[in-house]
Amino acid sequence: MKRFRQFASMLLALSLALSIVALPAAAVEPETSEDMLEAAIMEYGNYNTYELSDGTTVIVGVLPIASTYGGYDIEKGVARPTASHNYQCTAAEGNYCRSAAYNIDENDTSLTATLTYDASVDAVSETKKLAPGERLVMVAKSTTSGGLTGKMSAVLTAVRADSVTYSYTVDQYWA
Repeated sequence: MKRFRQFASMLLALSLALSIVALPAAAVEPETSEDMLEAAIMEYGNYNTYELSDGTTVIVGVLPIASTYGGYDIEKGVARPTASHNYQCTAAEGNYCRSAAYNIDENDTSLTATLTYDASVDAVSETKKLAPGERLVMVAKSTTSGGLTGKMSAVLTAVRADSVTYSYTVDQYWA
């Protein structure tokens, strides 16, 4: 019985020590999804940044990772050989807008993705060839106090194939 009490006391002390160590990490406010997305784009290092005349900053980059998005989402589409999508950003919906084209083709078919953000005064567009598993991401953020107005669009085309399977997402939000 004495050994059991010693063992139970040791387990109790260990659980108390672990809860004290874990508390500061849990108490820290998690990063917002846009901070993590921008950080991921910049960490991977294959990105461009554009400053538009209306106070919008646009970051475009290729990521070899999957990300979770809300908003307008096509989990699985097929470009035969081309598909296009448009999303109108409105000031009331938020100061951030992001879109992503993701090559999910299982037949190892490449995809040419063109993402565009058009602020009516300026426009930014990038085209990248994506191997299966790669994602082209565009984040537009207003640096003024108002929301973001403009249009996000995507054109997705199979490379040297009749079709390619892809996923496309776009959403707008306040941050």
